Amino acid sequence: MRLRNEGRSIRGTIRIQDKDQVVAQAENMAIPRGVSDVQFPYTRYSFQRSDHCFTVSVDFERTPYPLDAAKEFCGKPMGWTLRP
Repeated sequence: MRLRNEGRSIRGTIRIQDKDQVVAQAENMAIPRGVSDVQFPYTRYSFQRSDHCFTVSVDFERTPYPLDAAKEFCGKPMGWTLRP
């Protein structure tokens, strides 16, 4: 995922969720000011419903903040890859 931080550099956990199920997370990451690429570890997540859109948040100082996205973050049935 490509992330743009327009604020100060922080350390936090980036989480991708499908409703209440965690799809993937990158824990205790340095999130520098500017644009950075985030790699998530492999998980055994499988789609649970017909809507394949996800929410992304950053947990900073034990408070989750939703990310503003330019586009909706959804899985597309093209061999099931995730593309924004």
